[in-house]
Amino acid sequence: MIIVLGSIGIQIKLAGDTPDNMSFNIRPEDTSIYVGGKGANQALAAARSGASASLVSKVGKSYWHDFLVERLRKDGIKVSGIARSEDCETGLWVEVNHLGGPTMSFNAPSAALEITASQIPTESMNERSLLLVQTEVPFAENLEALQQAKKAGAHTMMNLSPSLEISPEMLQQLDYLVVNTQEAQ
Repeated sequence: MIIVLGSIGIQIKLAGDTPDNMSFNIRPEDTSIYVGGKGANQALAAARSGASASLVSKVGKSYWHDFLVERLRKDGIKVSGIARSEDCETGLWVEVNHLGGPTMSFNAPSAALEITASQIPTESMNERSLLLVQTEVPFAENLEALQQAKKAGAHTMMNLSPSLEISPEMLQQLDYLVVNTQEAQ
Protein backbone atom coordinates (compact mmCIF):
# COMPACT_ATOMS: atom_id res chain seq x y z
CA MET A 1 0.00 0.00 0.00
CA ILE A 2 1.27 3.46 -0.92
CA ILE A 3 0.01 6.01 1.59
CA VAL A 4 0.27 9.57 0.34
CA LEU A 5 0.16 12.41 2.87
CA GLY A 6 -0.49 15.46 0.74
CA SER A 7 -2.74 18.08 -0.73
CA ILE A 8 -5.91 17.74 -2.74
CA GLY A 9 -7.87 20.44 -4.48
CA ILE A 10 -9.38 21.73 -7.66
CA GLN A 11 -6.99 22.47 -10.51
CA ILE A 12 -8.05 24.88 -13.22
CA LYS A 13 -6.03 25.34 -16.40
CA LEU A 14 -6.59 28.18 -18.83
CA ALA A 15 -4.71 28.60 -22.10
CA GLY A 16 -4.81 31.25 -24.77
CA ASP A 17 -3.19 34.23 -26.37
CA THR A 18 -2.77 37.16 -24.02
CA PRO A 19 -2.23 40.67 -25.28
CA ASP A 20 0.40 43.02 -23.87
CA ASN A 21 -2.32 45.08 -22.20
CA MET A 22 -3.88 42.86 -19.49
CA SER A 23 -6.51 45.40 -18.41
CA PHE A 24 -9.49 43.62 -20.01
CA ASN A 25 -11.20 40.23 -20.04
CA ILE A 26 -9.66 37.51 -22.16
CA ARG A 27 -11.50 34.46 -23.45
CA PRO A 28 -9.23 31.39 -23.15
CA GLU A 29 -8.90 28.98 -26.07
CA ASP A 30 -8.79 25.99 -23.73
CA THR A 31 -10.06 25.34 -20.19
CA SER A 32 -9.84 22.29 -17.92
CA ILE A 33 -11.07 21.57 -14.38
CA TYR A 34 -9.92 18.45 -12.58
CA VAL A 35 -8.54 16.93 -9.39
CA GLY A 36 -5.28 18.63 -8.40
CA GLY A 37 -2.79 18.93 -5.59
CA LYS A 38 0.53 17.13 -5.34
CA GLY A 39 -0.81 14.49 -2.95
CA ALA A 40 -3.83 13.65 -5.11
CA ASN A 41 -1.69 13.57 -8.26
CA GLN A 42 0.79 11.17 -6.65
CA ALA A 43 -1.98 8.90 -5.34
CA LEU A 44 -3.61 8.89 -8.79
CA ALA A 45 -0.29 8.03 -10.47
CA ALA A 46 0.27 5.16 -8.03
CA ALA A 47 -3.24 3.76 -8.52
CA ARG A 48 -3.12 4.08 -12.30
CA SER A 49 0.21 2.20 -12.24
CA GLY A 50 -1.49 -0.72 -10.51
CA ALA A 51 -0.48 -0.03 -6.89
CA SER A 52 -2.85 0.00 -3.97
CA ALA A 53 -3.00 3.68 -2.93
CA SER A 54 -4.47 5.72 -0.11
CA LEU A 55 -4.64 9.51 0.20
CA VAL A 56 -4.49 11.29 3.55
CA SER A 57 -5.52 14.90 3.05
CA LYS A 58 -8.04 17.59 3.90
CA VAL A 59 -10.72 19.23 1.80
CA GLY A 60 -12.67 22.36 2.55
CA LYS A 61 -16.18 23.11 3.60
CA SER A 62 -17.30 23.75 0.00
CA TYR A 63 -19.29 21.51 -2.32
CA TRP A 64 -16.08 20.39 -4.09
CA HIS A 65 -15.62 17.72 -1.39
CA ASP A 66 -17.99 15.23 -3.05
CA PHE A 67 -16.53 15.75 -6.53
CA LEU A 68 -12.94 15.21 -5.34
CA VAL A 69 -13.58 12.19 -3.13
CA GLU A 70 -15.77 10.47 -5.72
CA ARG A 71 -13.19 11.07 -8.47
CA LEU A 72 -10.47 9.45 -6.35
CA ARG A 73 -12.74 6.52 -5.44
CA LYS A 74 -13.42 5.89 -9.14
CA ASP A 75 -9.67 5.52 -9.64
CA GLY A 76 -9.47 2.97 -6.82
CA ILE A 77 -7.86 5.20 -4.21
CA LYS A 78 -8.72 4.60 -0.56
CA VAL A 79 -10.13 7.85 0.82
CA SER A 80 -10.73 7.05 4.51
CA GLY A 81 -7.86 9.40 5.45
CA ILE A 82 -9.45 12.45 3.81
CA ALA A 83 -10.97 14.80 6.39
CA ARG A 84 -13.09 17.90 5.97
CA SER A 85 -12.08 21.31 7.30
CA GLU A 86 -14.61 23.29 9.28
CA ASP A 87 -12.79 26.57 8.67
CA CYS A 88 -11.01 26.55 5.30
CA GLU A 89 -11.97 26.18 1.67
CA THR A 90 -10.74 23.37 -0.56
CA GLY A 91 -7.34 23.99 -2.13
CA LEU A 92 -7.29 25.67 -5.51
CA TRP A 93 -4.57 25.70 -8.17
CA VAL A 94 -4.95 27.92 -11.22
CA GLU A 95 -2.56 27.71 -14.16
CA VAL A 96 -2.66 30.34 -16.87
CA ASN A 97 -0.74 29.34 -19.99
CA HIS A 98 0.09 32.03 -22.52
CA LEU A 99 0.34 30.14 -25.82
CA GLY A 100 3.91 30.38 -26.99
CA GLY A 101 4.96 32.04 -23.76
CA PRO A 102 5.29 31.61 -20.01
CA THR A 103 2.91 29.85 -17.66
CA MET A 104 1.74 31.51 -14.46
CA SER A 105 0.54 29.39 -11.55
CA PHE A 106 -1.45 30.41 -8.49
CA ASN A 107 -1.50 28.04 -5.52
CA ALA A 108 -3.96 28.36 -2.62
CA PRO A 109 -3.60 25.13 -0.59
CA SER A 110 -6.13 26.31 2.05
CA ALA A 111 -7.52 23.20 3.84
CA ALA A 112 -4.40 21.20 2.92
CA LEU A 113 -2.49 23.29 5.45
CA GLU A 114 -4.58 21.61 8.18
CA ILE A 115 -3.50 18.03 7.31
CA THR A 116 -2.35 16.07 10.37
CA ALA A 117 -0.46 12.81 10.80
CA SER A 118 -3.25 11.59 13.07
CA GLN A 119 -5.50 11.25 9.98
CA ILE A 120 -3.47 8.28 8.73
CA PRO A 121 -5.48 5.08 9.26
CA THR A 122 -3.24 3.07 11.61
CA GLU A 123 -4.27 -0.27 10.12
CA SER A 124 -2.77 0.70 6.76
CA MET A 125 0.71 1.41 8.14
CA ASN A 126 2.91 -1.73 8.25
CA GLU A 127 6.09 -3.27 6.86
CA ARG A 128 4.47 -3.64 3.42
CA SER A 129 3.56 0.06 3.22
CA LEU A 130 5.30 3.07 1.74
CA LEU A 131 4.52 6.48 3.21
CA LEU A 132 5.03 9.30 0.69
CA VAL A 133 5.13 12.87 1.99
CA GLN A 134 5.87 16.23 0.38
CA THR A 135 6.55 19.72 1.60
CA GLU A 136 3.02 21.05 1.00
CA VAL A 137 2.15 19.48 4.37
CA PRO A 138 3.32 21.29 7.52
CA PHE A 139 6.82 20.19 8.63
CA ALA A 140 5.75 18.95 12.09
CA GLU A 141 3.02 16.75 10.60
CA ASN A 142 5.39 15.27 8.02
CA LEU A 143 7.91 14.48 10.74
CA GLU A 144 5.28 12.86 12.97
CA ALA A 145 3.94 10.79 10.05
CA LEU A 146 7.44 9.64 9.10
CA GLN A 147 8.16 8.64 12.70
CA GLN A 148 4.87 6.68 12.85
CA ALA A 149 5.77 4.93 9.61
CA LYS A 150 9.23 3.93 10.79
CA LYS A 151 7.78 2.64 14.07
CA ALA A 152 5.34 0.48 12.09
CA GLY A 153 8.15 -0.83 9.86
CA ALA A 154 6.95 1.01 6.75
CA HIS A 155 9.23 2.46 4.09
CA THR A 156 9.33 6.24 3.73
CA MET A 157 9.79 8.69 0.88
CA MET A 158 9.67 12.47 0.53
CA ASN A 159 9.14 14.45 -2.64
CA LEU A 160 11.02 17.65 -1.82
CA SER A 161 8.68 19.89 -3.74
CA PRO A 162 8.24 22.71 -3.22
CA SER A 163 11.85 22.92 -2.16
CA LEU A 164 12.72 23.97 1.37
CA GLU A 165 15.25 23.10 4.01
CA ILE A 166 14.63 19.92 5.94
CA SER A 167 16.21 19.01 9.23
CA PRO A 168 18.73 16.22 9.82
CA GLU A 169 16.07 14.68 12.08
CA MET A 170 13.69 14.41 9.13
CA LEU A 171 16.40 13.11 6.80
CA GLN A 172 17.05 10.27 9.27
CA GLN A 173 13.43 9.17 8.89
CA LEU A 174 13.64 8.90 5.08
CA ASP A 175 14.46 5.83 3.01
CA TYR A 176 14.10 7.78 -0.26
CA LEU A 177 14.32 11.46 -1.15
CA VAL A 178 13.00 12.60 -4.54
CA VAL A 179 13.96 15.99 -5.94
CA ASN A 180 12.64 17.48 -9.13
CA THR A 181 14.97 19.23 -11.57
CA GLN A 182 14.14 22.68 -10.21
CA GLU A 183 14.73 21.62 -6.59
CA ALA A 184 18.00 19.83 -7.46
CA GLN A 185 19.54 23.07 -8.81
